[in-house]
Amino acid sequence: MRAWCALLFCACGPIAGDVRTEALVRGADGVHRVEEVTLHRVKSLATLEGERMTFAAGAELKIEFDLSRGCALNGLDCDAKVSELRAVVIGERRTSVRPRFALNGGVYRPLDFDTLNLVTAYRSIDEAQEFFAALAVDPSATAGPAPVYYYPNADSLEKFNLSATDNAAYFQLVDGFLVLPMEHLEKVPFSMNKGVVFHEYFHRVFALRVFGERALRAFLAADLPGFQSILRLRAVNEGLADFFGAIGADDPDFIAASLSQRVADTRNPAFTHTMDADWLDASGPVSGDQYDPYPPGSCFASFMWQAQASVGRDPTIAAWFAADQAIAAKVETRLRDVTFPFVVNAIVLGFAGGDRAAVCGIAKNVFSVFESELSACP
Repeated sequence: MRAWCALLFCACGPIAGDVRTEALVRGADGVHRVEEVTLHRVKSLATLEGERMTFAAGAELKIEFDLSRGCALNGLDCDAKVSELRAVVIGERRTSVRPRFALNGGVYRPLDFDTLNLVTAYRSIDEAQEFFAALAVDPSATAGPAPVYYYPNADSLEKFNLSATDNAAYFQLVDGFLVLPMEHLEKVPFSMNKGVVFHEYFHRVFALRVFGERALRAFLAADLPGFQSILRLRAVNEGLADFFGAIGADDPDFIAASLSQRVADTRNPAFTHTMDADWLDASGPVSGDQYDPYPPGSCFASFMWQAQASVGRDPTIAAWFAADQAIAAKVETRLRDVTFPFVVNAIVLGFAGGDRAAVCGIAKNVFSVFESELSACP
């Protein structure tokens, strides 16, 4: 029996509200340590249920259809609501998580790794919600909070080039977050890295603002040009997620806490990454036999990071959240026209005239391969 399936409380009644506990926290020196923290908006510490999030253990993901085969071959109705299509994904074998604490000096101290992992994830997700809510873009306001599936049975994730271990991810098919077992990686688990949690939380923001109910149907019904646009949007999504991950962690090198420095450098938005002409039609880059969204995505992360350094963080964030609605409208009307130049122009147009010239200089450097298509730049 896993540690989270047992519960230890120290002669306490229901514990709710603001709760003192311990979590893994990155210090100013970049080192992660266990420190005392406060969890906010707790409804039940016994199951780690919050006002805006719920953890579930033992969920079983049953992805019995192949997105590459389209609607008819899967026996699905492309006009069905996403909620109906999603119903075939989540199994019913779900239970509440059962963290284990010892009360000491007014602090509920985790007694095992799973509890520390859960508490750390709760704290980071709550902070991400607060951040995006302050920008009035948190999807929880309309779609409700996304469930967090802790150590689900997720072998079928391999169909989507997602690892069933050593991972933490937002998975749009279930509109939920997955915290998967650590088996091989020996650094900070993704679920305990605040930058990674902000990265994953942004994926939900992107999914529900850019795709919304259209997402699954777009995957199932897309022709080849439309599917190329979906791949390009994956790259944009990853790049913007790295940008917001760096903001959440207050560290553009946040990935290095969990992966090798070599890998982290390829994603660090503080480094200049430039677009390759071979990536424009989404035929590359590839990793193994799968499209790799991270190299082109890193160009968008770099562009956004340089823009916020030049004209300020608030105008840069506002420009993106104007651009994403222009992108959403294009997804609705003509998916195949969502190209990298279209996305860059949409972002640039989100900046006020006074900032636009500076941002255009950055865009022309990062995206020099299609400088002639930057119609938003003078």
